[in-house]
Amino acid sequence: MPESPSHQRSAIDQEACAWIAQFDGEEPSPADLDAFREWVNRSPRHREAIDRLATLWGELNVLTELAAPRPPQRARVPRWRPALAFAGVAALLLAVVLAPVLTRNENASEAPVLYATAIGEQRSISLADGSTVQLNTGSQLRVAYGERSRDLYLLAGEGYFEVSHDPARPFVVHVDGRSVRAVGTAFSLRRDSAGLEVLVTEGVVELAERGPGSSLLGERRTILGTVKRGQRVRLAETLELAEPVSTEDLARELAWREGMLSFAGEPLAEVIDEIGRYTEARIVINDPALRDLRIGGYFRAGDTGAMLQALEAGFPIDVRRDADGTVHLLARR
Repeated sequence: MPESPSHQRSAIDQEACAWIAQFDGEEPSPADLDAFREWVNRSPRHREAIDRLATLWGELNVLTELAAPRPPQRARVPRWRPALAFAGVAALLLAVVLAPVLTRNENASEAPVLYATAIGEQRSISLADGSTVQLNTGSQLRVAYGERSRDLYLLAGEGYFEVSHDPARPFVVHVDGRSVRAVGTAFSLRRDSAGLEVLVTEGVVELAERGPGSSLLGERRTILGTVKRGQRVRLAETLELAEPVSTEDLARELAWREGMLSFAGEPLAEVIDEIGRYTEARIVINDPALRDLRIGGYFRAGDTGAMLQALEAGFPIDVRRDADGTVHLLARR
């Protein structure tokens, strides 16, 4: 039997209250804001509910500030401070939220799920639609599926996505204001301090970013371009041109999916940066002349001891360890 309009409104109001409570007194992360915008834009009823309840709390202006583009440097984000006149309303709303707010009927959207891997850990995830995700070391992924959308948020690290074909529900991975949209394809994403790298192994993906005029209750997307099978792009401040990737380079870059790291002449400095993603140990290149030493080899990801032994055995490198666990690489004399 279909739900009555009043029951549907009650369920949506509970979800809207949950969002307000989530932001109450704490600073929302970029991923929280992305997920919130996705929920608001999923249905006109969601938009109406958050508008009505936020206005009741007198906090709609704060919501809009939270949705504004983030400045280059960390700035103070306004905190939710419900007026004392609405204290009774706030208590009532929070009482509702303390119930199982995300309990939904079988036709409603799934509750968002957060997946994560520790340093040195890798994880394979099967999603409800048949898509699969492999998360690399030190990664976080938030999955928020709706009736008409499949939204994922790569909060940290790297993932490989094999997408189940469903044109009625676009599969979109959001990364810090940018998005990668696919229908039925396979691709990897890696985010780090340098930006975002997109590598496509099957099909085509569309790249976009949050455009001017975006607000909390509505978002404008600027299409940046497409990336095809066998291509890679990097996004930092701007989008670099797509570059072809050979079959050998593709296999080497995705060797982590098999638990391995593959190098073919990269500078030692880059190799150590990559090894460092899989260990808590601090590795220091003490001799600057070593930084440009070209390294090749095939190593098991996370087996830092074996990798250091191989470097010492195959290259003019001496490895020294401090009592605190710091590893020093010195040129062999």
